[in-house]
Amino acid sequence: MKVKGHVMRGISRGADLVSVYYPRLIHLMKCKPHKGTLDVKMEKAIDTRPYATLFVDRILMNGDRVINLYIIPVNMRFKKKSEDSSKEEFIEIRCWIIRQERSVHRDDVAEIVCDQNLKKKYGLDDGDEIELEFLSKKNVKKDNVVIKSVKRLYGLRGGGD
Repeated sequence: MKVKGHVMRGISRGADLVSVYYPRLIHLMKCKPHKGTLDVKMEKAIDTRPYATLFVDRILMNGDRVINLYIIPVNMRFKKKSEDSSKEEFIEIRCWIIRQERSVHRDDVAEIVCDQNLKKKYGLDDGDEIELEFLSKKNVKKDNVVIKSVKRLYGLRGGGD
């Protein structure tokens, strides 16, 4: 799925958000993410959670899974800024949308994480048009094999049974 959006001014929490999960993000994303996010106002509200392929989660004593952070792979595409306006070139970068279970943003705002500061490297400004391509769709409601094993080991029921 592809969706257009525009770079928007964030609420200055991206650095804190990435810092809280930084060690886990390094492991899951296989890179060191920039400690900040690029906020994109999408043209329509999208529940991004079903597209998540990675998660920062934990299993409670009763076997229930709690997801703190959904990590959604996307390709981000935008116009390259150049002084020669006759040439229209595009840049495409593999990034991730991160979404907390209890996000401060509505579903029409995506917080983008990448291994570089996108605003500084590419001169992105508030209002610049961005296209996001969601790379997969995964049903996150299916019970995880690990969760089932923990439940079986401790004789627990709940959370998807």
